[in-house]
Amino acid sequence: MKFLQITVIFFISLLFLGCNESSTLQEVKAEKSYDFFKNSSEIKTDKLTILIFGNRGCKYCEILKDDIAKDAQTKEILTNDFNSYYIETDKQKEHSVVTDSKNFKITSDVLSNMYKINATPTTVINDENFETILMIPGYVPNKMFKASLNFIKEKRYENKENIYKELQRYYKEKGLI
Repeated sequence: MKFLQITVIFFISLLFLGCNESSTLQEVKAEKSYDFFKNSSEIKTDKLTILIFGNRGCKYCEILKDDIAKDAQTKEILTNDFNSYYIETDKQKEHSVVTDSKNFKITSDVLSNMYKINATPTTVINDENFETILMIPGYVPNKMFKASLNFIKEKRYENKENIYKELQRYYKEKGLI
């Protein structure tokens, strides 16, 4: 029971480690290029897809991207095992989503509304049918982010209904909690 309480507190605290639309950085940084993200004009779903929702001025979004950029293993996983996209919620960009069964166009704001994004960063991991497997609201330290990617890549979950409990067990198995 205590373990469950700690887990619930942990995931609730993640919600507060994010930014909302009104967040700003105290200093304006030049936009960096992150080669592990594909161009989101065409979102392909031929393999697992990661959508990281962020916005300009969100310091936790920048920290997440910088954490990924510093870790060769995380970059390799994102590049080789996933189609990874960064969706800027504060830009009006049109995205073409391409699946085996359908193609559709959608704007960044509609895409973020579809997932009910109200804090950034938020990571959404979808299967090849563009169905959500896992949603991680807020900033997650790189060790947990990488473990989450491996958990999904290795299909360590039985079903989507218990995925958060199974991910929690995986974190514990890896010594992260």
